[in-house]
Amino acid sequence: MPNTVPTESEMELVQDLFDEAPCGYHCLDANGTFLYVNNTELNWLGYSREELVGQMTPPDLLTPHSAEVFAEYFPRLKSEGTVRDVQLDF
Repeated sequence: MPNTVPTESEMELVQDLFDEAPCGYHCLDANGTFLYVNNTELNWLGYSREELVGQMTPPDLLTPHSAEVFAEYFPRLKSEGTVRDVQLDF
């Protein structure tokens, strides 16, 4: 299968689908800082993109117990690529 580069219109469509998905999505850097957050999650959290991206980490938003859970599981996510059955509360 040939490796093709998406067109600009295809990338815009993917971006729109990501931003307007009914689920909240975010990307974190290796330190856990928000790199990207979709519009749905921003609306749920009540923050602007400028307030969150590059400024905050999930523990900044979580309950104290959930921040501890995040601290335990985030290294595993980075090393193994996945974690299961983890619930975090805001």
